[in-house]
Amino acid sequence: WPPGQATDLAARMVSEKLVSVLGQPLIMDNKPGAGGTIGSEFASKQPADGYTLLAGSSGPISISPNVQKVAYDPLKDFAPISLLAVNSYVLVVNPSVPVKNVPELIALLRANPGKYSFSSSGSGASSHLASVLFNSMANVSAVHVPYKGSSPSVADLVSGQVAYTMETVPGVISFVKSGRLRALGVSSAKRSTAMPELPKEPSGNTPGEYAEFLRRQNDRYASIVKQAGLKLD
Repeated sequence: WPPGQATDLAARMVSEKLVSVLGQPLIMDNKPGAGGTIGSEFASKQPADGYTLLAGSSGPISISPNVQKVAYDPLKDFAPISLLAVNSYVLVVNPSVPVKNVPELIALLRANPGKYSFSSSGSGASSHLASVLFNSMANVSAVHVPYKGSSPSVADLVSGQVAYTMETVPGVISFVKSGRLRALGVSSAKRSTAMPELPKEPSGNTPGEYAEFLRRQNDRYASIVKQAGLKLD
């Protein structure tokens, strides 16, 4: 993942603690692209000597191997060490998009099939599938624009190159707070503690398709994994 992406941020927070525990520095080696599968493939090819750990997430570990061909087997090449974080997705739009809530976005997209575009952190990434699920359940059509990670995806959303995306709270909260992005809702039935102003459940005028999307609670995880052959004392 690129610097600033949710998995990267979670790994950096943990690495600060690991440095003091292990007594040696840790180097963050970001390898963005292909929804996290490039970095995962690199980690799978490293010796199982404890010097390389992978900050993995639901996209390259759980989703991509089931929807596209990857050069690693997450069950044979990796073994979990610890869960780092669980994040909900936020549906965000560029402020130039003339909508204030989810029903208005759905109505706009239905009235203009194929006109608007949405970004993701890469084809097959969890943000991509979350957006596709939303589009499918809302019965709307939009153009997918994949990027090499969340940071460039969000950057182009802020600049207005795309209309909307599904992204984790850490990846967009600063832009929402500054008014450079508009948040419409979270991909969970529970209210976000970081963005409590967003509705925790569908309102009376929320289309039934999106209400069902919320009930599915489309969260993502970030974790630390090791090579399968590495033994931990």
